[in-house]
Amino acid sequence: MSEDVRRIIEDALHDLAQAVNTLTGAPRSRVSLLRPREFRFCEGVCWPKIDDGTADFSAVCVTSTFPLYAGRTEHGVTLHVAYNVNWTRDISPFVVERCRTPHELVTALYNIRAATAWCEARTAGRLRQAQEVLRQRRSK
Repeated sequence: MSEDVRRIIEDALHDLAQAVNTLTGAPRSRVSLLRPREFRFCEGVCWPKIDDGTADFSAVCVTSTFPLYAGRTEHGVTLHVAYNVNWTRDISPFVVERCRTPHELVTALYNIRAATAWCEARTAGRLRQAQEVLRQRRSK
């Protein structure tokens, strides 16, 4: 695929990284932790990285399976690698490479933007909740 396609995906990932950075930097005093929602961008690439129910919002998880024997993947080795969400140039090649059709590429772009919108909505909600906690403290 072309350089333009990689750049579009990279730009969307950059927007997600900014939204994640804002979300994780939002006020935390007495504001509950977020319940994670996993977004699958394409085959083997998802955000956030979730291990044992614990979400790492600053990590994109890339899963790759390598065959132990030529042509046989049923007994392969599966690796889960976490990339910092700010490393958009490292993540975008995985997305572009794994999207085999234009439809898959558009779906990946849609899912990255959905994750960005989710972060923005959670940030706004956490800020409202923090403001309400402060308002209640002042009224006591």
